[in-house]
Amino acid sequence: MFASTKQGGICQGAPDVCKTPSPSGTVPMAYVNIAMCNQAKGNTCSKKVKICGKVALSKKTVIAQSSGNEPGSGGGIVSSKIKGPAKYATCSQKVKIEGQPAVYFGCSVLQNGDNPNVYGGSQIAPSQTKVMIME
Repeated sequence: MFASTKQGGICQGAPDVCKTPSPSGTVPMAYVNIAMCNQAKGNTCSKKVKICGKVALSKKTVIAQSSGNEPGSGGGIVSSKIKGPAKYATCSQKVKIEGQPAVYFGCSVLQNGDNPNVYGGSQIAPSQTKVMIME
């Protein structure tokens, strides 16, 4: 699959169940949570390895903020957050980037918080389409 970089790529997960205000009080509602690879925190990305001119992402990469759950202003049922960070859950078992396992299009992603509200996320759009991670 295609290696992940800070050039682009989309991670998506659902359901992101958040506490949502309504006329009858706060109710749990499910949202689709999206995290963009180009919003990865610089200090969690590769320092030297670039793919197609952009820094490579690895298992230690943290995407600073996710979106899509803003109406659930009471926060996630599990994480108590909205727009929380995303982290990769799966990675290459063979390819390393600066000592960290490489991540790629299709990897699982935990989204909306350090105690994630979304366990079923994955990278659904590639960052680039030239360099592949072969398993």
